[in-house]
Amino acid sequence: MIQMDVTVAEVNSTVFWRYPFDSICNPKQMTEYIVMDIDLILSKDRKTFPGQGAVSNKHILADVWVVKASELGLTENTVHTRTHLGHILKPGDSALGYALGDSNINDPNFEKLDTNKIPDVILVRKHYGDKGARRRFRNWKLKHLAEESTNLNTATNDYLEFLDDLEEDPTYRQNVNIFRDKSKDQIAVDVDDLGDETIPRITLDEMLDDLNLEDVQMQET
Repeated sequence: MIQMDVTVAEVNSTVFWRYPFDSICNPKQMTEYIVMDIDLILSKDRKTFPGQGAVSNKHILADVWVVKASELGLTENTVHTRTHLGHILKPGDSALGYALGDSNINDPNFEKLDTNKIPDVILVRKHYGDKGARRRFRNWKLKHLAEESTNLNTATNDYLEFLDDLEEDPTYRQNVNIFRDKSKDQIAVDVDDLGDETIPRITLDEMLDDLNLEDVQMQET
């Protein structure tokens, strides 16, 4: 995803191993920002050029002005950037992103870029607040093969972040079997039942019933 014009590019394994590259940042380096103002950019106002490639219909391009959450109330200076998250962000929201302007990046490909076209901030995702509360309320689960379970620690931060990603992105989870966790007694049927509509959750309609061996034997008898 190119945030300047929401162009989408796919790098398959063949292309990657032919032209390998490293990531310039990792998730642990993301900074929380507060959205102070946002201005959506309509399709007719976007710049286009020959050979641009596919453009995402899922995202909305926007100019956004943000301030670091740690500096909120301490400074009136906002940072401008362009984002693909115009469809879900509004003033007052939190977002996680990379502070490129404050980073010391040593990468030969990055150094070839025009510094005038590199934004100070790249917003990656909307931040939905207390993840601990979301995880305690989570009324669904995944299943794993027996041999996978012996090597998988479901309490690791990477695994929990993966579950968060599934919860926040319906497209990401469309080919994943998600099972209802019967140990949780409150199930959200639709958006109106969620209370806070900004918090992403998986509805009952998307869940499969979790049948165990005892359930099957009882039904057969």
